[in-house]
Amino acid sequence: EHRQDLVKCVQSFQAALQADPTNTECLRRLASVYKGAADWYSAINVLLRLAEVETQPRAKIVTLLDLASVYEHGAKDRGNAIRANKKVLELEPTNQEAILRLTDLHEQEHDWNSLAEVTGAYVRLLPADQKTKAAPLHLKMADVFETKLHDDKRAANALGYALELQPDNAQAIERLARLYAKNAESLPQAIDMHRRLLRIDPFRVDSLHEMHRMYERLRQHDKA
Repeated sequence: EHRQDLVKCVQSFQAALQADPTNTECLRRLASVYKGAADWYSAINVLLRLAEVETQPRAKIVTLLDLASVYEHGAKDRGNAIRANKKVLELEPTNQEAILRLTDLHEQEHDWNSLAEVTGAYVRLLPADQKTKAAPLHLKMADVFETKLHDDKRAANALGYALELQPDNAQAIERLARLYAKNAESLPQAIDMHRRLLRIDPFRVDSLHEMHRMYERLRQHDKA
């Protein structure tokens, strides 16, 4: 019985669309019916048609986000989900939902360069009064640069950007200290980072031990 009701519902919407193929409300309802029935292929086709006929940018963005979600969670098609979210960014470059979905999708695909590209573009486009939102993204990208792309310089830059926004972020300072400590040339900067950590927490024993080891590596035994 439910199946018959579903068929009748689809048929009525299709009849309405034959009379007016650009009827956006009818397309939206038909897409909703197909999604409810987990008919992802049909839902995608209807949403693609809807995205084509939508004339209002905001409505088109909502449709493309819906399409991206169906691709990702329904059809399990990350490639087309990425393309749909990128279409959103063509219309609205700072759309946070599309960017967050893209960062997750690129991470699932292990496409670290694309992940860096999309987060970098997002951070650049943020208004000045919203820049603090970027701090967690800088921290995430620092990890990607260091552990996935093996680029310590870009990792250090990302941590530096995070500290510009949150100067007392102990996690960023500690990670930057560890990066600087990898090379003898940047040991003085590593020591400075541990001094910053001690200003935040004067009883941080780990920093005292690390500074002692670094002074010994620099042969500055009087400071060790």
